[in-house]
Amino acid sequence: MNRPLCLLTALAFTGCASEPGWIDDRFFVRNGDADLYIHAVGDGTSNRFILFLHGGPGGGSATYELAPSAPTLHENAVMIYMDQRSSGASEGTTPTEDLSLELLTDDVLVVMDVIEELYLKDRAGDPQLWLMGHSWGGMLGPSVLFTTDAPERLAGWIEVNGAHDIPKLHADSREMLLTHADERLAGDLDEDAREAWKEIQDLANKAKVVPKNVDDMLELNEAAHNATELIDEVVFENPDGAHAMGWLLERQNSSLTNLASIGPVATVLLEENLERSWSDDYRELTLPTLLIGGAYDFVVPPTLNDDIQLRIASDRVENVLFEESAHTPMFSEPDAYAATVLEFIGSTP
Repeated sequence: MNRPLCLLTALAFTGCASEPGWIDDRFFVRNGDADLYIHAVGDGTSNRFILFLHGGPGGGSATYELAPSAPTLHENAVMIYMDQRSSGASEGTTPTEDLSLELLTDDVLVVMDVIEELYLKDRAGDPQLWLMGHSWGGMLGPSVLFTTDAPERLAGWIEVNGAHDIPKLHADSREMLLTHADERLAGDLDEDAREAWKEIQDLANKAKVVPKNVDDMLELNEAAHNATELIDEVVFENPDGAHAMGWLLERQNSSLTNLASIGPVATVLLEENLERSWSDDYRELTLPTLLIGGAYDFVVPPTLNDDIQLRIASDRVENVLFEESAHTPMFSEPDAYAATVLEFIGSTP
């Protein structure tokens, strides 16, 4: 109880409400030797709160707050952006070599405690807390769901292009790249495009079917993002969406993009979880679950969502595929993305 009380005191200085019911609070939650940066923003009268777990590992939430889908989400729910330990604006003294999925999972539970104390405890009506994860957040989220009592405290789970099964992710990415490369190379291409797709094909063919280390993942990840850039140019009809996706892919904290730049944090966490799969655990999940994927997501193929849909125990599961998106539908199809999320949580514009 002491921790939430301290946070309430801090909020008196850092929080800012522009209109009745509107929440725009920035604060830190301390857990051990880490200060976790939180930004809660949106319409509190909606009674819908979404704790968002960003991609990476080693990324941050700032990019997602700038996505064109964000304003609509904020107007109809409260998004609670959490920068994970050693990521984004979070601070602390945790040695990189001590980072683990278990430690990040405990951080999420502590943040949930604070959210419940600050926003849900004395709120009238039926306030709900939803958990949502993108890419690496789709690995951290299941860890929270399947190793703690979190499902008893949540209204549901939203997995966006989620990396919940690293071995399947890698194998399916390789297969998807080879399939698309074969299809493109069989068609009419200019010399530059043909050379680019041939390079992707070669990288995918050389990639190990089962990654043995982070370097194996990075090699295939590079091919996946190269394919995304090529698809942007010839498939997507929405130039704004394609431009936004390119803008995002250039940022260091865009999920599995630029892992080499993110560096040690990604290396430690991915090495620990190279063989991690939560797929079978979904057989026990009864929470309402929304799965979002992109038809051209070579990084985390939509087949991972299809696999969950076949396994999950929940009697309310939706699997939504965005046909003009790759790894970031919140950028490439922002209106449809926001509408899908809000409809699922029962907070439509």
